[in-house]
Amino acid sequence: MNTTVKTPDISSESKSPRLVLITNGLRPLTYRFAELQGNPIGIVSWYGAESGGLVKYIEKSRFLAPLYARLRRRAYASLSHLCSENNLLYANIQKSQHRALHDILASWKPDLVITSGCPWVPVQALHATRFGGVNLHPSLLPAYRGADPLIWQVVDQVEYMGVSVHRLTEHYDAGSILAQHKELRPHGAHRQELLQRLEGEKGYELLDSIVSQLKNSDNLIEEVQPDASPTSAATKLSMHEIGRRWALDDLDAACVWDILKYHDRCPDQWLALNGWRRFFSWKPVSLQYVTDHDFAHSSKCWSIRNDGPTILLMNKQAIIKLRAVYRG
Repeated sequence: MNTTVKTPDISSESKSPRLVLITNGLRPLTYRFAELQGNPIGIVSWYGAESGGLVKYIEKSRFLAPLYARLRRRAYASLSHLCSENNLLYANIQKSQHRALHDILASWKPDLVITSGCPWVPVQALHATRFGGVNLHPSLLPAYRGADPLIWQVVDQVEYMGVSVHRLTEHYDAGSILAQHKELRPHGAHRQELLQRLEGEKGYELLDSIVSQLKNSDNLIEEVQPDASPTSAATKLSMHEIGRRWALDDLDAACVWDILKYHDRCPDQWLALNGWRRFFSWKPVSLQYVTDHDFAHSSKCWSIRNDGPTILLMNKQAIIKLRAVYRG
């Protein structure tokens, strides 16, 4: 169901919508937030403190923060460092402090709030904004509503994945869809690669287009989502939980390889580690097909062979090689 929603008029003296991003840390979108059309004014960290102890003071130091970022091979040491370098306002608010978030937004007076990768934001905090809030969600809604949609799409071996921009409402990921991008899911992609593609590239483009429409007082086309999702809730799913929930023999070669590459390591439960191998993580190195390369017809029933600093996962179709990496 499509509906056309008339956006409020923007006065001539405030032609560029003031934008605030609420997120949980340095993510692909945060690096590009200041480039969005309109007037990006600030970022709220809505997940509690990013770090503590000495690091907290290093991140606030004008001289030490760039050095710390360089040592960690990052452009910025933290969200606060990014905001300082890009002349953006910054606030760090515990996710339970709803009133504090309301007060910050009332003080900053944004026209539009954008959220990405953070806990649910109470809609009451958005009442003072002109256009409310939108969320960037890395799935083709209404499928895979929840906090961790990417790994569930990998486990389910979906053919297509994508990213959606939807209205923020009191229900998780259920607001009207403003824009979507759909593409083939790449095999063997790391989590950060998928985030960069869906959030930092395609998601950014969708948001930029929406802000442009608001800037020019255009109408926004909204697709109302159904109440129910065709998939189960995409709850947080750690590597340990994957190993506990699915046995290796439950999965085919393509799925195993995609899970390993997504996390860049193997669940301990799949390997039954003993001796010195327990003190190492096991990183995926290569996938070799024994018979053919057809992802749709993979054999299960895996065997494990320890070979010095490597472990081989083998079935009738494929051999996956893992390499030892010290956990520290």
